[in-house]
Amino acid sequence: MIIFFGSALIATSADKSGIFDHISVAILNKGRGRGTLLLLLTYCLSWSLSVFASNDVVILTLTPIIFYFSRYSNINIIPLLFAEFIAANNGIFFITGNPVDTIIATSLHIDQLNYLRNTILPTLAISITSFFLLYLYFRKTLTKKYKIISLSKSVRNWTDAKLSLAMLAAVMFFLLISGLIKIELWIIILIGSSFFAIKDMALPFFYFHKLFEHAHGKFWRLHQTIIGMPWEILPFILTMFILMESLAVHGFFNFISTWLSSLLTNNILQSSLIFGLFSLITENIINNQPMAIMFSHIFSNPALQVSPQIFKAGLYAVVLSGNAGASLTMVGSLAGLMWYKILKNKGLTITYWQFFKVGIFVVLPALLISFVVLAFTI
Repeated sequence: MIIFFGSALIATSADKSGIFDHISVAILNKGRGRGTLLLLLTYCLSWSLSVFASNDVVILTLTPIIFYFSRYSNINIIPLLFAEFIAANNGIFFITGNPVDTIIATSLHIDQLNYLRNTILPTLAISITSFFLLYLYFRKTLTKKYKIISLSKSVRNWTDAKLSLAMLAAVMFFLLISGLIKIELWIIILIGSSFFAIKDMALPFFYFHKLFEHAHGKFWRLHQTIIGMPWEILPFILTMFILMESLAVHGFFNFISTWLSSLLTNNILQSSLIFGLFSLITENIINNQPMAIMFSHIFSNPALQVSPQIFKAGLYAVVLSGNAGASLTMVGSLAGLMWYKILKNKGLTITYWQFFKVGIFVVLPALLISFVVLAFTI
């Protein structure tokens, strides 16, 4: 919860400064007016950041930047937004890249080296396949050539913007090296969000005019940040976490573990597909973090009687599904709900059906390929 809502506060506060508008124009310039190149840049940037930082942080940071592409150019941003979201869930190299990985790895005592050894090839398979399918899906609606409109007055206060950018860069840096300095992600996010909250409380006192203070009071900026956060997601995710623990207490996972043991043979590919598809369906009903808790209970349950290779194939199929499979529907992850909320607040609504159509065409085939690659690497 701290990682999710702390990240939301950081991104919302930084967005209010206008710095994301400014960065969006810099990225547009890198695309050289070519829509296909910008799509590739967006995908690679999102993927690279997600490898080292939490995917939630990537979604919260890059989504406003990509949205502002439409303000400063004539480009269709829908393909770019999907490229960002899908890529952010495909960087599966490190345990710290997604809360799902952290939940499963810590509960089953998986170290980073073993994790990387078993995910590197399936991750590359799913990432490359996803991009080509994404391009194929959007090839007709992708803006081939775009023009940049000059940036004007997007940053209202450069002191605020520069301070926000410096603090955001510091948070991202410490997230990148969190494994080296042995500090958990939630601690870094908690400290970073606290500094952003302090900055927003102090900021109005450095404005020379009183317009905003008269309208909202002395703490108008912190008020803006807080009301812009996705609070409506809190009841849903808390309910799912409580549900998972209740099921564990009442022995539900004993039944599931026994059922899976009777279903599985010594076929590694079968194990990969069954666990992968089972977890894919589950996470797109209850969200991927409760799903990770559920499968952590299953894999640690003595009733799951399978060989070590079958166990490993099933385990990493769940990891792949918990990451990339969260892009199948909007309820598959907290990141999807945040992504939807950010865009809706800015006046852009992407429907659940629209999201699902992209997921079926891009995510599902790429995931199935990764399950096969996983089976041959175990």
